[in-house]
Amino acid sequence: MLEMFVAKVGNIVLDDKQMDIVLKLAPKYILTFAIKNWDSKLENAIIATGDADYIFRFAKLVKGANISELEDAIIATGDAKYIFYFARDIEGANISKLEDAIIATEDVKYIYLFARDIKGANILRLEDAIIAINNIKYMFYYARDIKGANIEKIEDAIIAYGDFEFIYYFAEEVEGANIEKLEDGIIATGNAKYIYLFASDVKGANKEKLLHALINIHDISYIDMLTELIQNEINKDLESPKNSEEDSLSLLFSSITEKTNIGRFNSIK
Repeated sequence: MLEMFVAKVGNIVLDDKQMDIVLKLAPKYILTFAIKNWDSKLENAIIATGDADYIFRFAKLVKGANISELEDAIIATGDAKYIFYFARDIEGANISKLEDAIIATEDVKYIYLFARDIKGANILRLEDAIIAINNIKYMFYYARDIKGANIEKIEDAIIAYGDFEFIYYFAEEVEGANIEKLEDGIIATGNAKYIYLFASDVKGANKEKLLHALINIHDISYIDMLTELIQNEINKDLESPKNSEEDSLSLLFSSITEKTNIGRFNSIK
């Protein structure tokens, strides 16, 4: 019947015996009671549970709660999600202190969200943490989504990682990306599919250079596809509609003569 006791009690000052009764309750009932009747003993009881959810809710819902002590308690749990929630939702939270804690968790998702959503977060410091963890997906998200991120630094980390998909995504989606540098990076991976996609989809890509890379790989299917793509672009640019397909091909191959051995290209079967 302890739950009924909580439901019936109002805003009263508890004597020691009544407090002992309340402190025997499950955390959810201690929280319910504390919302009506804050007491440091109730707060300490919640902190003692080590339950990040209840500690967070106590700080959020209980008027008069000691935010500093609850903040220390939430940090002690090491729970990245609730450290982030505390920084986001609790008035008076120490953002710098919680930032240290979120970095210490090495949880890339919540480090990223902390940078994205928490006013006053140190963007470059959190960026360094993401790079140090070396999670390529969240490095990409960080560069794409976080205002103030050092695009060049993350770009270098993405290229060094050598993942052809994220080099391509970076070039496609990150404002301020260095297309020429990423182009060299995608070529270095030796992945014919993504070299072709880079040429096909990335604005400002050097298609002839990428064609040369495909020739070096000897991937006939993607050589054919990129050759056709370049030829179609040349056809659109021709001033006279009377120019023949042979003229178009001549223009195409002249554009890559300095970059490749045409004889070797022609000998590929």
